[in-house]
Amino acid sequence: MEIPWYMEFQEKYKERGLSVVGMALDEEGWKSVKPFIEEKKVNYPVVIGTFELAKTFGVEALPVTLLIDRNGRIAGLHAGMVDRPRLKRRLRPLANCKAHADFSCG
Repeated sequence: MEIPWYMEFQEKYKERGLSVVGMALDEEGWKSVKPFIEEKKVNYPVVIGTFELAKTFGVEALPVTLLIDRNGRIAGLHAGMVDRPRLKRRLRPLANCKAHADFSCG
């Protein structure tokens, strides 16, 4: 459900400095991830991670969305499904788009 939103945000706000990066924790790695990425035409980079790596970012359950600021600091962590309007509100200050409530800064 969230992947299409992330794809939209990547396309719409990349000029404002937003970068979406997906992390897959599938045990089979690229064998299962690559066909999914190709089928969905994911427009942002996806990396293969481990649960050990995820834990270093404070991830204890999946799915999780991390908001990382321009300095590489975690600006927000949301476990579970994300509410799209709430996510847009959280992204706005990170992309310097405070002026528009709908995050349509262009």
